[in-house]
Amino acid sequence: MKGGKQMRRQDRKMRTRGIVLLLVSTLLAGIAHAEGTEDAKGWEGSLNLGATATTGNSRASTGNASIDTKLTQPESITHLGASATYGQSEGQTTADKSNAFVQYNYLITGRFNAYLNLEWDRDRVADLVWRINAGPGLGYYLIKTPNASLISELGVSYIREKFEDVKFDDFYALRLAERGEWKITETAKLWEKAEYLPDVSDFKNKFLLKGEAGVEAAITIKTSLRFLVQDIYDSVPAVGRRRNDTTYIASVGYKF
Repeated sequence: MKGGKQMRRQDRKMRTRGIVLLLVSTLLAGIAHAEGTEDAKGWEGSLNLGATATTGNSRASTGNASIDTKLTQPESITHLGASATYGQSEGQTTADKSNAFVQYNYLITGRFNAYLNLEWDRDRVADLVWRINAGPGLGYYLIKTPNASLISELGVSYIREKFEDVKFDDFYALRLAERGEWKITETAKLWEKAEYLPDVSDFKNKFLLKGEAGVEAAITIKTSLRFLVQDIYDSVPAVGRRRNDTTYIASVGYKF
């Protein structure tokens, strides 16, 4: 038992170090190479599809679909997105999760902004029937150029969640978040984001921690390959479920 716990702690440390290393390298490179100011306006987005299958001694399959869009206007930036992942192995469901979000940022100045976000999550394997997270806050662009951006955010969130066979729970949380992106070249980019949501009445024992890091490279003008890692840590999961959940996704994207 102790050996298993130590191995899990080491795995979490390795994943954390990897995400931190990616973030640091991205920021350093973005600061070193990016120049000018962000001028892009209008809609941009992508539809991404990924699938894996195994036959023979074992049978397993996993599929993922996601859509991510952004509307950039002179005084605001709006992000919308949704994703779903489903997998089976030997007739047993190994993944069944979905997510949708929208975030509106009003640009008070070139770097300072106010935001309002809304997010919905579901994860059947983790016995999460649904979770709603909504709230306002303030953000500041530490980096904002055509090739790189890094925004930090501070706000409050109302979280309401329902697990299988348990009455719903709700609480207010402080929201600390950041999101960074770096265009390595005209055809490739790196991105990362992290979000920390501790219960305002119990910072130490009840919180959500979310992270994502990914890389994308263009195949043609409209299509691309992408790989990303998502990690969610829930300090108070459903009974009998693990706190940490990591997902690796490889997919082909279509830009529009």
